[in-house]
Amino acid sequence: MPKTNIIDKEKTFSCMTNSVYRLPDQLQNELMKTARRLAESGKDTMLARTGSGMEKMLIDSFLSLRDEYPNLRLIRVTYQDSSLGKELSDVADGVIILKIKQRVKEFMFENSSAVVCYMTQADYGKSRLKKYYEKENCLEVINLYRPTISGKMEQELYRLVGSGEYTPQEIAERLFDWKPCIPSRLSRTANEFKNVLEALCADYSDNPEKIKELTAKMLSAMFYYSYLVGYKDSEKSNI
Repeated sequence: MPKTNIIDKEKTFSCMTNSVYRLPDQLQNELMKTARRLAESGKDTMLARTGSGMEKMLIDSFLSLRDEYPNLRLIRVTYQDSSLGKELSDVADGVIILKIKQRVKEFMFENSSAVVCYMTQADYGKSRLKKYYEKENCLEVINLYRPTISGKMEQELYRLVGSGEYTPQEIAERLFDWKPCIPSRLSRTANEFKNVLEALCADYSDNPEKIKELTAKMLSAMFYYSYLVGYKDSEKSNI
């Protein structure tokens, strides 16, 4: 493959890493899916800085597709005297050396049409990536961050409802003894829905299909409300 530093912005993407986060095991699968989507969309060039952490995972995923997309290439962006990621030059198809006054991240943003990152909404809101995105609307930001399920109640809820291990009947049986600590505003809303459901059951006691239909709509409304509560909380953290 020819060693060339010519960059076509529309066919180029980069990765913004953050060493603060512990990367979950499932991120590797997400990066592989992302790399494939980028390659399928015509992105054939990845700009890289250090070749470590999440950036290395994305590099490995991207270059593993070369059998299907032989024109894929990796270009390292660095300073003349930088010691970060020197081994990256051995696998890169080209190296771009910036003047000391230039910033590597800004160069990568300016020469990419997509940036892959892993950041909470709060951190993204304070990042240079967000500022650049707001200035250049043509940049696609692919944020792979997903909140990790760590709390005891969240793990319990996932095992019960989200794992797919139990039938609806088994879940119903376990709910009798389930005593989670639900945030008060969600608990109040749940009680309101409970009162409505009890009224509906009384009014439509002879029409179980109607009760099923209304119950599904009520649950959807409550789940959506819960989503909005979390979304607004994340917005507050960005202020």
